[in-house]
Amino acid sequence: MITIVPTTEVALAHRAYYVAVAESGHIAAVSRAGDGTLLAPDHTTCMTFRLPEDAGDVAISAAGSLLAVTARGRLTLISTSTFRPVHRLNESFECSCFNPAGALWSAARWDEDSVAVEVREPETWRVVARAELTDPFRDSSFSIVPHPDGKHVAIWAAAGQDGQCLFWAHRDGSQIIFTRFPGVESTTPPSFTPPGDRFLVVCDLNELREYIFPLGPLHKKMPWPFDDMNNQIGDRVSYADSSRALLDSDSQRLYLVDLRIMAITDEVSLRGHEPKPVAEVYPKLGDELGLCSGQGHFAPLPTGGFLSVHHAACHDSLLTWHLPPRRSPSG
Repeated sequence: MITIVPTTEVALAHRAYYVAVAESGHIAAVSRAGDGTLLAPDHTTCMTFRLPEDAGDVAISAAGSLLAVTARGRLTLISTSTFRPVHRLNESFECSCFNPAGALWSAARWDEDSVAVEVREPETWRVVARAELTDPFRDSSFSIVPHPDGKHVAIWAAAGQDGQCLFWAHRDGSQIIFTRFPGVESTTPPSFTPPGDRFLVVCDLNELREYIFPLGPLHKKMPWPFDDMNNQIGDRVSYADSSRALLDSDSQRLYLVDLRIMAITDEVSLRGHEPKPVAEVYPKLGDELGLCSGQGHFAPLPTGGFLSVHHAACHDSLLTWHLPPRRSPSG
């Protein structure tokens, strides 16, 4: 096991159900009830805030100056200097994300068969491109993931047991062009390499796959190697570098994958948050077997390294940390 000493650790005064990371290094963490904390790029300076309504989705602009909060169909843009609304939109919104230039992508539900995907220019928030996307499963939930090239986004349509799929979208003048990624009907959202030429997904609840962007082919795959029913594959994966990835399990444990051979080479834990019996982390789940770490989320930081959220008795802690460099074959 690789045990890592966190670079920073902040105890939040609330749960962190939604976590958004800006290119600037700002981190926003928000509870389901709307309690929030904004961490400055040093990841130790905190500002707390309260959202007026229960949040359903939270995005942050590249500079960390704006939050886009979707709550009960309304999308509200909030300044992170005052935590006051600067603009509101009412169109049955489901999700949004900012691109590096500040444009806002969003998806709003039209009916059970389709959503409206829109791009708005910054400052005025005027719609500059719009298109209808047919819901592949009817009444799916949607999320939008920016692509590193700043031009594309990934749109993840998820309908539980009915399936999940991916679309790529890009703006072409006032139009938005959609391309459904072929061959996957049960998938997580993608994790892209920094150049955006490859991406990782967990498919069919048992397999890590790496594809070439945008339309394949399948590059490599790895079935989940453990038979322990209390420790199956999770739904979060992220590149650590060009040849390594981090993959979680459904028991909140974290594993290092060597992408050259598509094999798990080690387990990763954070000092002070090592895997423990489930009852020690979640006393109400005293009958659950196996180990867990209380880790509810992890994501890469644009400035290098990772963040992770860890459960405590009445709050969550937000940690930042770095993986050790990949060892050379000689040592």
